[in-house]
Amino acid sequence: MARQPAKTQIYAYPLILLLLLLLVYPGSAQQYHTQQQTSRKALKSFESAESAFHAGDYFKSILLLQKSVEADPVFIEAWLMLADAAKELDSITLAVKAYEHAYELSTDFFPALGYVLSKVYVTNNQYDKALNMLENFLNRKDISTPYLEKASLLREIALFRKEAYTNSMEIELLSLGEQINTIGDEYVNALRLDGKQLLFTRRQEIANDKPQLEQLMLSKWQKESWTDAVAFKPASWPYSQQIGAVAFSADGKSIVFAACGWPDGKGSCDLYLSTKNSHGWSIPKNLVEVNSAYWDSQPALSVDGKSLIFASNRPGGVGGSDLWISHLQNGKWDEPQNMGKILNSAENEMAPFWHFDAKTLYFSSDGHPGMGGMDLFLSRKDAAGLWQKPVNMGFPINQETDQINLVIDAAGTTAMISAKADSTDHYDIFSFELPLLLQPEPVSYVELLVTDIETAQPLKADVTVSDPVLANELISMQTDEQGLVFVVLPARKYLALQVNADHYLYYEKSFRPENGTELRPVVQKVELEPIKAGKTIVLENVLFELNKAVLLPEALAGLKNLETFMKRNPYLRISLEGHTDSTGEEEFNRKLSLDRAQAVADFLIANGIDAERLLVRGLGSDNPLDSNEDETGRARNRRVEMRIID
Repeated sequence: MARQPAKTQIYAYPLILLLLLLLVYPGSAQQYHTQQQTSRKALKSFESAESAFHAGDYFKSILLLQKSVEADPVFIEAWLMLADAAKELDSITLAVKAYEHAYELSTDFFPALGYVLSKVYVTNNQYDKALNMLENFLNRKDISTPYLEKASLLREIALFRKEAYTNSMEIELLSLGEQINTIGDEYVNALRLDGKQLLFTRRQEIANDKPQLEQLMLSKWQKESWTDAVAFKPASWPYSQQIGAVAFSADGKSIVFAACGWPDGKGSCDLYLSTKNSHGWSIPKNLVEVNSAYWDSQPALSVDGKSLIFASNRPGGVGGSDLWISHLQNGKWDEPQNMGKILNSAENEMAPFWHFDAKTLYFSSDGHPGMGGMDLFLSRKDAAGLWQKPVNMGFPINQETDQINLVIDAAGTTAMISAKADSTDHYDIFSFELPLLLQPEPVSYVELLVTDIETAQPLKADVTVSDPVLANELISMQTDEQGLVFVVLPARKYLALQVNADHYLYYEKSFRPENGTELRPVVQKVELEPIKAGKTIVLENVLFELNKAVLLPEALAGLKNLETFMKRNPYLRISLEGHTDSTGEEEFNRKLSLDRAQAVADFLIANGIDAERLLVRGLGSDNPLDSNEDETGRARNRRVEMRIID
């Protein structure tokens, strides 16, 4: 949600500014007066100004303080209050002049003045002055630790903003058009993985004496453009208002959303889950294990649907609104955990967007160094799976106004953001090309239908995707009752896919998903054969060095697949049969084929498979699968097969 607009800025107090310029004495620090030392005339105006200040009448306070400093130009408390009042009215130029004058009078009367003046310098984009002032301030010995910590953070902010303005990026915001944007506010929420559906919140004024109407809206990508947005109101949902902050599951069949003030809510806003089936969307279910008696909103689902990041102001956090995470364990969400001080600051973190690559998180914060207000940040997981220090997305993506909502497409190249259009005071949705350094890894996906090859009946199966070289499991999922599973895959990387079902031979395949400006999904049917004596599998992912029985690094995933199959079926006996093409002497080929089959057996034995379950054979070039006339055919013929004995 956007914040309230800032107070109207007052740009000119010509008489006061002229007075300030005339009253600033050249040279170093001057003798100053306090309330106990100043003249009666100056004190009387000061006391009246103080009353006006505490009553919130800052303009009147400034006029009275002008009289006070006219009567006593070195009355330091009057200058400080004058600066404070000007700051309250967003008259930053006046505030700077008044603080500077007080600082010249004394750096010791109010030791924190160096920090306060530095903050105003930063607000006024005077970064060099701020950095010089902060350097002096941080070297003082009489400053308390809390102020030193604040000054250190402010120094980071000044350095960041100076760098951001100096090295700004070329960003062109393109409106999503009148089909989506109106004179109301539009806040982008979720983009489905295939890029075909966009959910967003529209906020419109009804009347001055009534609250704003918020509705969840849906638009579809058809014929190279977005359709006219319509209210998203599933028939099964008991309420359609006070809904927003939505996250799609990767397959588009589940939605997690925030709803406020619903009768079964635990707090001011709760998270709900709705799933899609042949009859439409289910009745929303309150995620009672996740929600609290406080504000819980802005969900982000992991690509496998097993983890949920959201924003909450519940107790036990680091700041105001923090990012929290819950994991799905045995069908139930576990107790949410705060995501810690790496991501969360002493202020507010909101609106997480977890990209489909599973390791890039975008969110907004007003606590990490930024351009002002809520800024957009990204964090990436390291090799150990830990979130790293957030990186500000820079200028002009972030500006002095709040930047809160962001979503990114599966290819990782196009972002959508809610921002205020030029010359307007409302939020519209725009798209822009994401700079390379800010992009997540691109993804594609595979939708599998796993069936029995003989009966065509759907099967309950385990699906895993691994790195062929490291053999580390990247993804693990199960098919549903219809034999379907939707798996998101990193694009442009070679992967090993394995499908296992009880009492069936396993399926494996190596492939390299592609990505592009238009996502091109991999869709395939997997037919599994029942385990029967004589059935054979070609170990496609078990590869060797040329003319040697030395396993290549990328064979590891295929070997682990075979190991898993043998352990899943502990009573099976198999024959490992090596084959070659017809190139070279047959005697050499027979020995090579036998040695290669033995290398596979040695791996299994080393990993706990009983040697009595393994028969090893070398068949040379006797049983080709393809022609030996070209390299494609010869490559198919060079293989190791697994044959079921009993």
